[in-house]
Amino acid sequence: MRKRLAEELGVDPSPDLRGVYATLLERADEHANLDEQRVPAVVPHQLPARIRGFVGRDDQLSDMDRVLTRSSGQPDGAVLALHGPAGAGKTTLAVHWAHHVRDEFPDGELFLDLRGYGPGDPMSTEQSLAALLRGLGVPGERIADDVDDRRAMLRSETHGRRMLVVLDNARDAEQVRPLLPGADAFVLVTSRTQLRGLAVREAADRVRVDPMSPAESIALLQRRTGGDVGEAALRELAELCGHLPVALAVAAERIGRVDHDPHPVEAFIAELGDHRSRLGALDSGDDDPLTNVRAVLDWSYRSLDDDSARTFRLLGLYSAPLISTGAVAALIGVEPARTNRPIDRLTDRHLLTPIRDGHYVMHDLVRAFAAQVADEEPEPDRVAATRRLRNWFAHSTARARLAWAPRIAGVHLPDLEPGVAPENFDSPKAGFAWLETNAAYVLRLVAACIEDEDATGHQLAPLLFSYLQSSGMATDSLELFRRAEESARRLGDAVGQAACANSVAGCHFERNEMDEAIGAVERARDLYAAAGDVDGGLRAQSNLAVALYTLDRVDEAIAAFERAIDDARELGARGRLGWNLFNASDVYLSAGRVDDAIHAAEESVDVLGEADSDARALAVDNLGDVQAATGRLADAVETMRTAIEAYRALYMRKDEASALRKLGIFHRDLGERDAARDCWSEALQVLSTIGVAETREVGREELTLLIESLDVPVSDA
Repeated sequence: MRKRLAEELGVDPSPDLRGVYATLLERADEHANLDEQRVPAVVPHQLPARIRGFVGRDDQLSDMDRVLTRSSGQPDGAVLALHGPAGAGKTTLAVHWAHHVRDEFPDGELFLDLRGYGPGDPMSTEQSLAALLRGLGVPGERIADDVDDRRAMLRSETHGRRMLVVLDNARDAEQVRPLLPGADAFVLVTSRTQLRGLAVREAADRVRVDPMSPAESIALLQRRTGGDVGEAALRELAELCGHLPVALAVAAERIGRVDHDPHPVEAFIAELGDHRSRLGALDSGDDDPLTNVRAVLDWSYRSLDDDSARTFRLLGLYSAPLISTGAVAALIGVEPARTNRPIDRLTDRHLLTPIRDGHYVMHDLVRAFAAQVADEEPEPDRVAATRRLRNWFAHSTARARLAWAPRIAGVHLPDLEPGVAPENFDSPKAGFAWLETNAAYVLRLVAACIEDEDATGHQLAPLLFSYLQSSGMATDSLELFRRAEESARRLGDAVGQAACANSVAGCHFERNEMDEAIGAVERARDLYAAAGDVDGGLRAQSNLAVALYTLDRVDEAIAAFERAIDDARELGARGRLGWNLFNASDVYLSAGRVDDAIHAAEESVDVLGEADSDARALAVDNLGDVQAATGRLADAVETMRTAIEAYRALYMRKDEASALRKLGIFHRDLGERDAARDCWSEALQVLSTIGVAETREVGREELTLLIESLDVPVSDA
């Protein structure tokens, strides 16, 4: 009307007409509001597509079901957080479970990637709230600008609605907390951090998502590769992938891609076997960062603060199986107490995994990534950290060795570096356990030190000999000790060279190479004498006598032992005296000097029992041998049982097996065949446990023949 009046008459509407128009507008607004109120609420279904080929995770799925069951019918809803390392399959698990339970949520499901770790910046609170509100059907013009208003609107929109809200890839609890909806919703969060704050303030349940089990890994690879690859190859491939789902998926794709190679699995396993190229091989190659294992790990690393990132880089220099607080402190050059914060940050992001108080492990692929980013640390800092770490291992090894087998070693280590706090051990068991866990790494460290002309290598090597001998590995260590002796010679360390020569002699002795053993021990004796090391000279003299006796040069051996015994008494060297008496008893026995043999064996037990627990065990064992050889079998049985108990307490497994063999012979000679069978069967089990077929003293074949001989009638035997 306004337009027509203006065009035809050139006048405005009258007041009455304008009043009618205003009334119509008011009524229109009222109807519009009523219509808007009658619009049904949007029921969102935002879950990503179901995951094809999902396998395993039964334990985690059961835990998630229990949380859901407990929350059903509760007015406060629930928050469930899945946390675990990068690439562990948290999102896959969340989506799979969400599809499984979606019927429990009649008012729909929201799904939001918070981009906490990945390409691009993490979503802000404003962005996340807007996305959730839009998912609930709220028009953009109705979404408030103020964050607090948006939070209130989210709670209002979800009130009374049984919904599932999946907040994927959260950076931390602070990113999640503002997004928690009304009380009736069930919230499922995934994150690389442990989301401890949600557990504390929101009473969130948490389920840890670790790499897959070996069985799950193989099942995943079988499904992805179509079952055309043998299980043994799949098991090796899964191990090289660290059982990490993202790595397993990439590996399966890589195998299927190489159709021109007749042996794609073997070729790919060989590529993964080189730790330097492993991460590069685990890349799908299609520019998708989510299928590049290195990129996935890099997002976790780049989220760290400066101190934690530096700690992670320096851990790339450390490839031992067990990471202790003391070792981390040595790497970064601080007191152990100051490692708490960076270690906590690394464990929170699952870059380190705690296994017991003060000790951690690192996933193989994370370790490979850490080794790569270690190059970002300035070279002088890397060199200093390596020096401190070697120093820590040298002194920790010495303390473990002394706790387990406190024999006189005659080895001189470098002084403790500032900030280095070695491990302490309160029992033989603790010392042995540490050596057992770290021996392979310490052997590699010795070799690396020798290569770098670092004296730590030849100083540390002799400390390992007793453990290697006890574990049946000394026969394979000859070349390492030869290199250590040569390193000491080049660096002008006569005492260190003598100690390494003694270890070379010990390796030859274990290999039954007596002429070579005599040559090495004479070299050690001369080096000790030139350096003025009296105790070392006594040790070498004793070893020389043992080698002479082994070659049946009995008279020379007796003369050498008696000289060593006299020298030790004169010098008050009780430890050396005990060992020489110990060894001389065998020689006296072979020469028919029975009384001298018994006296020497008994005195060695008394002397060595004053301080050295492992030495006393060996001396008791030796006394049992002498008793048996002189016809005192009943005494020998009791003595040998005492030795075996000591060996078990000290984790001297090779010596335990040897003593069990001898105890079985004593029982057999006493006519106690069942007891003999038990001893020999147990000795076989010990050899199996330490992973050797034979040692210098005992072997599986001999034990098997001894057991079979028990089935022969006594008259025939």
